[in-house]
Amino acid sequence: MTSWWGHEELFKMNFEVEDLDLIGDHLFTLGVPWNASEEFKKKVMSAAKSYNLGIKSVDYTLKKYGQYWSFKPSIEKELNEAIQDLKRIIVNALDYLMEITDKPDIPSLYFCGAALIRLQNTFKAALISIKSRLYFEGMSLERMILEQLAWIYKVHNMEDFFEVKPNKCIKDLKKMMPFVGRLYNYLSNGVHLSPKLFNEYIEKDLSIKMGDIKQSYLNLYILFLLADIFCIVGEYIYANTKLVTEYRYIECANGKLKPRDNRDTVDMIKKYQKFIKEENFLNGQGF
Repeated sequence: MTSWWGHEELFKMNFEVEDLDLIGDHLFTLGVPWNASEEFKKKVMSAAKSYNLGIKSVDYTLKKYGQYWSFKPSIEKELNEAIQDLKRIIVNALDYLMEITDKPDIPSLYFCGAALIRLQNTFKAALISIKSRLYFEGMSLERMILEQLAWIYKVHNMEDFFEVKPNKCIKDLKKMMPFVGRLYNYLSNGVHLSPKLFNEYIEKDLSIKMGDIKQSYLNLYILFLLADIFCIVGEYIYANTKLVTEYRYIECANGKLKPRDNRDTVDMIKKYQKFIKEENFLNGQGF
């Protein structure tokens, strides 16, 4: 389990919405930690059942009905594990970037730092969409993340930046990471329902596809690409102002800063490349 960075609640819960699986019946729905044991789920289910049936003894309900409940590890176990890995990437990057001292009093850099921290919420929203199998909705959020990162990259050392539109900054980010252009086009084509994408939302029998686990895996893989860009851009904006000299995600080559080939996030992307093995996504290339 991984909690997002910078929470200040007096009592911080270790599990948030994206960390929960849903169990229940026609009378109630319960959110339980994705990695909870079958015994835990049965006892929680028994408590809720007892309440709804007016039975005072939870143990009685468990003994009488528990044999009919099955909470074996779901096929989404790997998806849940990947979500935790994704969150760790963001949290570790923010731990590193926000510990940088002596940040200069540059308005654009301050706003970019604030945007990096705030992007956690967009990543969180995208993860909730993925868990809910909201494919197109997730792609919209992913495009928003990419536009925001492109804006951060472009304006971090600008004086007149208030009128710069995030969706006009992709070409600038492409200079450092050329694949960003293809990724942005892919996301842009997928955020609206169109006849070209009919196979993504219409089944062979012409019924409407409301959600598909394969689509969730694809969306999560894209989110790993965006987490990688998050780390690179975050370090770049501070390295470009000489606040960072020992790099984690970037390196200096021929006097220019570029993504570091052996950064940890690349290993994580390769780990989850299996999520798109059957998909024609950027010709099977993530970066």
